[in-house]
Amino acid sequence: MDTISALAELWAPSLLFGMSACLLLAAVAVPFMSVAALAAALLAKRGLYDRCARQLGRLALALAWLAFACAGGLILTKIRQTVFPPLLADAGLAAGSALAVAAVLWSVCVRAWQRLRTRPAALCLLGLAGGLGAALVPVLALLLACMRLTGIDISAFSGWQDPLLPARLAEVGSGHLFLSILSVLVPLGCAAGGGIALIWLVLRRKRDDYGRDYYAFAARWCGKWAAAGGWLSLALLACVALILSERTFFSALDLNPGAHARGMAGAGLLAVAAALWTGIGLSAAPMRHKPGMVLALFCFLAALAAAALC
Repeated sequence: MDTISALAELWAPSLLFGMSACLLLAAVAVPFMSVAALAAALLAKRGLYDRCARQLGRLALALAWLAFACAGGLILTKIRQTVFPPLLADAGLAAGSALAVAAVLWSVCVRAWQRLRTRPAALCLLGLAGGLGAALVPVLALLLACMRLTGIDISAFSGWQDPLLPARLAEVGSGHLFLSILSVLVPLGCAAGGGIALIWLVLRRKRDDYGRDYYAFAARWCGKWAAAGGWLSLALLACVALILSERTFFSALDLNPGAHARGMAGAGLLAVAAALWTGIGLSAAPMRHKPGMVLALFCFLAALAAAALC
């Protein structure tokens, strides 16, 4: 029982982190997936892409409001327990505002979809603006994390108005650590968005009766997004590990074999998820792979949790 309790205590916060990270990454990626489907509908003149864009737009709206609610709940919970440094408080306010703007923009986009179908450029601009608003949150979080990892004292800044902050942000933002992690987060977002979109298709199938051909098409399309993001993430992770291993940042990890083991386990789980998504994306009947969709998303969450333990 002690071993089980220790494992639960170790993995519970990491799984919570994995779920939160997956939700935020998907909230960033799904709007761009919807806009890509809308652009494909205009270029290919196929109604299947238009239906897919609209369904993904509803998912983007749900994810934006869910991410806003989770972020707001987390901030309100922590405010009662912790006194934030001014810079962190300003960053939290900026992140919440960005998520709220993204949610409002996608609310307008989904509500006015039928009216704006004759103006696809307006739909694309609204969708891109919502996606960029949500994308501000992980970028802000990554900048602050890299500042702490490089030894910069965040509590020393008085907030966004601090005259020394722009130079520090430019220094961190152009550094190898920030750019390397950001390059991995982009395809990870595609994997998270595609994986959650597959579950969304299953949940919406009876409510949105678009026919068997549509759902086979949409599941393959979302599966390919998820698979491409998963495999590209693995390739970039290998490159980033090679680049940063030559620097002093990972010198502490060399003394911790457990971190290497958890990192390899996370990479293996991500490979399993990508393989399952690849099978769905290439299948002639992808909607029959519902257990594979659920298992792939679970492996992806576990991979993010393992990364949090490294």
